This record gives sequence, C-alpha cells and structure tokens, in this order.
Amino acid sequence: MASPPENPQTNPPKGKAPQKQPGKETQNAPSTGPWLIILLILVIGSLMMMKSSPENTGSKVDYSFFVSELKRGNVDSVEFHGDILTGKWKTRPENPDKEKKEEKL
Repeated sequence: MASPPENPQTNPPKGKAPQKQPGKETQNAPSTGPWLIILLILVIGSLMMMKSSPENTGSKVDYSFFVSELKRGNVDSVEFHGDILTGKWKTRPENPDKEKKEEKL
C-alpha cells in the first residue's frame, strides 16, 4: 500500500519555519480587548467615586467651629462618612478661614 501524500503546509521542510495559512488566526495571540475594557471601567469608576466623595464638596471648617455653630443652633443636618462629617447650616456663617488669613497679614 502506498502511504498518503504528505501535506507540505503541515510538515514544512527542515530548516524553514511553518508558513501561516491565510484566513486562520493563531490561537496563541494574546487578546487585549477584554483587559482594556476592564481597565477603562475601573478608571471611570474611580473618577466617579472621587467626584462624589464628601471630602471634595463644600468648605472645610475646624471641629471647634462646628461645635460652636452647633451650640448656637445653626446646624440644620449632619451626615457621617467614616471620620468625615458633612452637613448643612441653617444660615451660612462667615468663613472662619477669612479671619485666620487676616491675622496672618
């Protein structure tokens, strides 16, 4: 019996690299598409969290100033975010930092 003819594309001549067949993709090629999408989602999520952080809104005041306004009854509402307090004044007090800046001059 005669042996079947060898396919030259599956068995390349010795000393030569196998040639790629047109129309077929290699299975070993890494795909960056899914990782790029995951990275993009993480970056967008991080930016949204930083923007909505209570630390990035409103004026910052010292705790002693907050307590004095609380005793005066000028605090409308307070929310706790870990070790950060945010809230609303009944009437907006003068900026306490303004007095500190004038003292430095």
